[in-house]
Amino acid sequence: MVLLFRGPGVALPSLAFALTALLLMGCGVDPPSPAGPPPKSVGVYDFTTIIPFRTGSISLSGVFEITPDTVLLLMDNASCQEVQGSLSIFMYRCGGAPIRDVLSVYVTFDRANPHLYCGASAERRTPVEREVCSRYMVTKEGQRVCILWRIETTYETERRSAPLLTTRRSTAWR
Repeated sequence: MVLLFRGPGVALPSLAFALTALLLMGCGVDPPSPAGPPPKSVGVYDFTTIIPFRTGSISLSGVFEITPDTVLLLMDNASCQEVQGSLSIFMYRCGGAPIRDVLSVYVTFDRANPHLYCGASAERRTPVEREVCSRYMVTKEGQRVCILWRIETTYETERRSAPLLTTRRSTAWR
């Protein structure tokens, strides 16, 4: 079951990253004016994208509907909640089955021009392994040498983004 929540915006620490990533990745440098969508953009759109990481990737797909006053989002196998909305730009934070090992996924698009101003960004914790010495010994010469090594795993946050590939539907989804 996919849940759709509409409510006041929520400040999240990764929100700035998501907005910056989407603007830098080519989904639009100068979004249209926030006067609301032109009638030609009102409709239903399918979308897909693949967000690549150093190891693996995640695939996202779903449908969104642009209405005269809002955007409704339904992602396959994930639930999304609107975290920021204006007259023009809408951002949703999503989670669920296809994005289980990812910290956060944001889907952002512009009601006025959903084919050009759209994208997804994600943050994922990636394990990084390295060998560290866990036991030392001092030699007769006074040098400290490692006699027992172990693998230490730390995690780093990997941030990636990708444009949404959108296709307008000729029929409604409801």
